[in-house]
Amino acid sequence: NVILLDYLITDGPDSAVVTVKPPASFYSSGSDITLSCSSESKPAAQFQWALSGTLLGREGPELRLENVQASQSGAYSCRAYNSKTHRSKTSSPSTITVLGKPKEESFNWHLLTKRQREM
Repeated sequence: NVILLDYLITDGPDSAVVTVKPPASFYSSGSDITLSCSSESKPAAQFQWALSGTLLGREGPELRLENVQASQSGAYSCRAYNSKTHRSKTSSPSTITVLGKPKEESFNWHLLTKRQREM
């Protein structure tokens, strides 16, 4: 008689790391930003996202911020959770700073002369 044992190796997560694309010190209002969370974990970790420590209700390895506004600035982090080991790790925060468009950028069409408008 042969007895086969199938071992399920579970491990992790030992860490969680956030990557921000495109990398920048500051983002303009209206930009698109993608944050990715990675972790070594068996089975694969489940991810949750937080802004300044408050859960966003968003799950998955990627958080897409589209058409960002200054109100979305803050420290983003992810939590990796392994449902088999019941262990979790939270990433170091990644700070996203969104600058609003300066008022000087608004275009005052009515201040242009007729000749400038026709150009």
